[in-house]
Amino acid sequence: MKPLRQDIRAEKCWWITFAILVAAFVLQALPFGLVTYTEFTSEGVTSRIVDTYSYFNIQENAYYFYIPLLTLVATLVAAARILVSHLKKEKPQKRWLEVACLLISAAGAVAIFVMLRRAVPGVIAGLLILAVVTYGIQAKTKQQI
Repeated sequence: MKPLRQDIRAEKCWWITFAILVAAFVLQALPFGLVTYTEFTSEGVTSRIVDTYSYFNIQENAYYFYIPLLTLVATLVAAARILVSHLKKEKPQKRWLEVACLLISAAGAVAIFVMLRRAVPGVIAGLLILAVVTYGIQAKTKQQI
């Protein structure tokens, strides 16, 4: 009876990981993940313009050294690989690409949060770190079966 319980736990972890990646991807696609500030002075008055962008905006990603775009692509590839490997029932030894993409996306999200110190990149970084943790729990549970 124990393997069935572990299989259900692994399945739940898979769904949680996939849902977290989808949520992170949606947040990355929204147009307020990246922020630029422009200040100018005219006749002694300083004005500030705040522009917000999504991680998809390639022109603004150049400003941040393409880290947001790399994070977005790594998140998308990780979600796609996790879905495909789950549907194909691949062995854990063949999942190195998923692990690499999860780690790249989490590291990129943390770097963006450190640079910007805003709420949305912080939430994205937290979600991606949580995805790495739940994926690790799922992999460990699958190994025990």
